[in-house]
Amino acid sequence: MSAGAGLTVVFQSHNRRGLGHLMRGLNIAREVLALRPDARVVMHTRNASAPTFCPDGVTCVVDADDPVTGWRRTLAGLAPDVVVYDTMAPADPDAEPVPPGARVVHVLRKMVPEEHDRILASGFLERCDAVVVPHTEAEFGLPLPERVRLRTVFAGTISRRPEPAGIEAVRARYAVRPGVPLLVSTAGGGGFADTAVPFFAAVRATHAELVRRLRPDGVQHVVVLGPNYAGEVPDLPGAHVVSVEPRLVDLFAIADLVLSEAGYNSVSELRLLGVPAVFVPGRRRLDDQAERALELARAGSAVVLDPAPTTVATGVADLLTDPDLMARMRRTALATRLVPGNRAAARHVLGLLALGGAA
Repeated sequence: MSAGAGLTVVFQSHNRRGLGHLMRGLNIAREVLALRPDARVVMHTRNASAPTFCPDGVTCVVDADDPVTGWRRTLAGLAPDVVVYDTMAPADPDAEPVPPGARVVHVLRKMVPEEHDRILASGFLERCDAVVVPHTEAEFGLPLPERVRLRTVFAGTISRRPEPAGIEAVRARYAVRPGVPLLVSTAGGGGFADTAVPFFAAVRATHAELVRRLRPDGVQHVVVLGPNYAGEVPDLPGAHVVSVEPRLVDLFAIADLVLSEAGYNSVSELRLLGVPAVFVPGRRRLDDQAERALELARAGSAVVLDPAPTTVATGVADLLTDPDLMARMRRTALATRLVPGNRAAARHVLGLLALGGAA
């Protein structure tokens, strides 16, 4: 790769097992291109599945073997105008090879307090020209030094939007029948085996219970394992089981209920769409999925369950066979839909650079 004449924006995504950093970066990147159609946008990632998700206009560089050397090579070859980091701060901020004059941005997702404190202590945020928090200020709820806060925008949740063509595509792909309940089950990226394996054991039990109660033709079930899932593929007669669904947000849009771990992207998309959910939160080092899921459960648009197969199977089946309860959850979910902060985040990423080509 070599630098071009126009604006160049490079995103760093550290994901290997999940998709959170990648998808959040891509959601911002789409808005960057809307603001600056002349921009060259590059996503530097460690995730081999990333090219599946990169839209037109975004170049995806996969560097799984030697991310340190590869990252230096990408920065040197492109000489970017803007460098965007997501969640993870560089191990040695002072040695980070950012080209002179480049605008440095950090997307600071809410993390568990000890990880948040570690980011603050690293000093990296002090070097950033801008900080994007992909939450409202009330949702974020973590302290920031005033000198960092002055360069921070609380953009709100970053989330993909469904598209009419995408909805029709997934409806046709899975032969979705009107009037028959559609359950979508997903573990996001699927690469966290310690939670994905028991999650899909619960999905298997849930499918069996739904078939028992509703008969095989009385339920539709799409299971997305996740591109990084390496476990055993569950045997689910009558269900559609796929490794990856790039149009997952479009599939969510037509679902009656979603069974999911409570990753940032899945929860964000469900909040945007107003779709009821059953969450089986996974344990993560950086963030608290249970906290995220319980917030929606308290509002009445979701249910949170432990991963025991019989518990999940009974909980999901009880919901899908109770039209009144499902309708109440749907009304609550629709009434509390979020307004995504993608455009606000992109403007803050670009800063004054956005003014030259704003749409």
